[in-house]
Amino acid sequence: MIKKIGAMGLPKGGTHFAAALMQKMNLQIGHEKMSKDGICDWRVIFFLENLVDKNDDNLVCATELLRDRSLMDEINKGKKYETFPDQSYIDSMLNVKFENLLHFIRNPLHTISTQSQTYKYPYGSGALHSLMYFSNSLRKPDSFQSNIEKSAFLYLEWNKRMEKVADKTIILENAESELQDYLLEKNIIKEKLDTSKLKVENVYKNTGKTQFHNKRLSKNQIKNGMSRELWNELIDYAKKHGYQL
Repeated sequence: MIKKIGAMGLPKGGTHFAAALMQKMNLQIGHEKMSKDGICDWRVIFFLENLVDKNDDNLVCATELLRDRSLMDEINKGKKYETFPDQSYIDSMLNVKFENLLHFIRNPLHTISTQSQTYKYPYGSGALHSLMYFSNSLRKPDSFQSNIEKSAFLYLEWNKRMEKVADKTIILENAESELQDYLLEKNIIKEKLDTSKLKVENVYKNTGKTQFHNKRLSKNQIKNGMSRELWNELIDYAKKHGYQL
């Protein structure tokens, strides 16, 4: 099965907005579910065969693991929200090939602020638990001093993985123009739309949704919630993508 677009980003990293944006561009892209033209889902990263790199200990491909239902039951155990709800979802993702892989990245301060506050919610805790489960790292969950530090670690670990396999990394805050330019270049859309129609308030108009929720943490709250080493790593990675922390 061939689909035009497989898009990914972190939980609370703007995948819902990115899917809504592509829908405004007349593409049938589902958010966390497959549609005619593809899907925008943080879980896409788990299903990419080309994540396998035997010479890179920092890369793990979960594809073969996902074929094991007992592992899925272990990941979902005790979770009100199941990351991989049923075998049909897994099977559909294992049997699809994407012509274009897109990676959406959001301002790290905003992502970490939102993400670190979602551990109390079933969806958030389930999603972040799964990312931690598949993180091939010497750092264990109990080695983090706070949810902020855990979220910062996941931000760096998984954005780097997604960026490595994506055809294009798109800055969420510039997605109205960057995404259109890419889709035009690839002849996926035929003409450029008025970007005023693609602003957050218009993309979400009449949907009852807002772009992001939870009270934002301050820069100092986030900085003080992690080690100096992790903060410095975050600064360097953010700068690479045009974010000034």
